[in-house]
Amino acid sequence: MRNYLVFELGGRKYGFELPAVVEIVVPQKVYRIPRSKPHVLGLCNIRGSILPVVDIAASLGERRQESIEQRYIWMRLGSDEAAVPVDRIVGVVKAEDGALKEPPTELVGNGAVSKVLMISEQVVLLLEPEALVR
Repeated sequence: MRNYLVFELGGRKYGFELPAVVEIVVPQKVYRIPRSKPHVLGLCNIRGSILPVVDIAASLGERRQESIEQRYIWMRLGSDEAAVPVDRIVGVVKAEDGALKEPPTELVGNGAVSKVLMISEQVVLLLEPEALVR
């Protein structure tokens, strides 16, 4: 049994495996960085930790929707950490390994979608965080 943090981005549901998640925080002020990669929006300060703000929406072909429910997911990306803006946090779900399905080949392109999970007739695309920032 594994735990996943499920969130919405561009009207779709996505998830990260919980061990990759450090914390969920309200959006912070972003300080732009000249000549940074297109998916890096800038830096933010979360309780003294300076983190890059990484826009995964672009690499997923989504558009973020500004709202009062928007949050940043502070997460581990291998040996690094980043803040990832999302439209809304849905919650934590538990899933047996048998409930996870392989994604269709059309979704595997950059390796970002690692598995597909069905929850109450809804599709949740489980993401590989490190593939999103390559």
